[in-house]
Amino acid sequence: MQIAFIDFDGTLTRKDSFFQFIKRVAPGWKHLVGLGFIGCWYLAFLSGFISRQRLKEKAIQFFLGGKDANSVYEKSNRFARNILPGLITERGKMLLYSYKKKDVKIVIVTASLDLWIKPWCRQMGYDYLCSHIEIVNGKITGKIIGENCRGVEKVNQIKKHYILKGYNKIFVHGDSKQDMEMLRLGTDSFYKWEKMRSIKD
Repeated sequence: MQIAFIDFDGTLTRKDSFFQFIKRVAPGWKHLVGLGFIGCWYLAFLSGFISRQRLKEKAIQFFLGGKDANSVYEKSNRFARNILPGLITERGKMLLYSYKKKDVKIVIVTASLDLWIKPWCRQMGYDYLCSHIEIVNGKITGKIIGENCRGVEKVNQIKKHYILKGYNKIFVHGDSKQDMEMLRLGTDSFYKWEKMRSIKD
């Protein structure tokens, strides 16, 4: 059996899906104000005052915190159906088509939120491991359940859900240094589309 673990934003897409989603759920004024808001928190992150996960939660809270979850789900489903496919590069589409044609199990592994990753992957017939947004009493809190699916957490989630020794071929695709831990799992690993030499050690 063969399996492919594929990063999403930057690997398959031409643009970051989070900000593309926010553009479509937040009013214009809030989107512009939010960019400045996030910029301030980004400086706090760079200075080491907050974690990357806290930075992400601040952004989610600003744009989506307190919103009715069902309403956001409706918008995210439309986004996954109508907008997300256009963010996938031709190279990304060919990769996915090639693996599906060869009957390779495809698993999207991403820090992006389940809001749009879940419906898109279900529509396409892919497995997925992603960050999950917290909902309390039908409202989005702005927090992430557990750990942001990034870096070593991608490996943790993969090992939690898949028995890797059951696959004779493990393809892994990533585009950033945060994907290196995941890339080490592969029998065939590709960093920014270039096949890597063994990085097991």
